Amino acid sequence: MSADLENVSVLEKLEERIVDMVEQLKQSRRKQAAAEKEAAELREQLAEKEREAEELRSSQSEAAGDRDAVRRRIEGLLDRIDSMD
Repeated sequence: MSADLENVSVLEKLEERIVDMVEQLKQSRRKQAAAEKEAAELREQLAEKEREAEELRSSQSEAAGDRDAVRRRIEGLLDRIDSMD
């Protein structure tokens, strides 16, 4: 009977270890899913920031073009004023 008790004890310990491992696996999967979700959210945020940066570059380029056009117009006006003298 002592051998039977030992076998039961060994089986109980084995069962506990298996249950612990299953819980650890579940926890790892939850953490992995959370990390993957966070990574996807961060990728989306990055894509949005890249779109915003591109819009800003485009606006900056447009503003530089407008500035150059205004500069040319003012230079033309100044040339006219100078030619009046």
